Amino acid sequence: MDQPYRILCPTDFSKTSLEALRYACRLARKLDAQIELLHVHHAPLQEATVGAPREVSDLDQSLRQQLEAELGKARSDLGPLCEGLQISTRLEVGTPYVVICNRASSEGADLVVMATLGRTGLAHLLLGSVTERVLRICEVPVLTVRVQAD
Repeated sequence: MDQPYRILCPTDFSKTSLEALRYACRLARKLDAQIELLHVHHAPLQEATVGAPREVSDLDQSLRQQLEAELGKARSDLGPLCEGLQISTRLEVGTPYVVICNRASSEGADLVVMATLGRTGLAHLLLGSVTERVLRICEVPVLTVRVQAD
């Protein structure tokens, strides 16, 4: 393999997504892989929404700094688990499942690692699922980490 194995790990900073990041770190250690920790700030779907951010530079500076700090915290909270691993962070703006799939393809990710709560029935219908949408449209293999809902 010429290029190092690349794992994309999206996060919304929830406990479940951080569990998926922990799993990705353990996997990266075994595969000698790089991890990109990605947060997508959700932008409205309507193109005509006035003032809606289209890219990171459109975000209010304090919000951008807060999100970048959260990414850094997620990474540093891993402690010894991430020592020696190459972990980069990335902030994007858009519709999360679309950005995740586009980023995975455009950056040559070999795997996407995401959490799922495994909700069913009405809870699933009402809340939707970024993970489910990524599973349906992503051209890169997706590994879901099942985390029990609180």
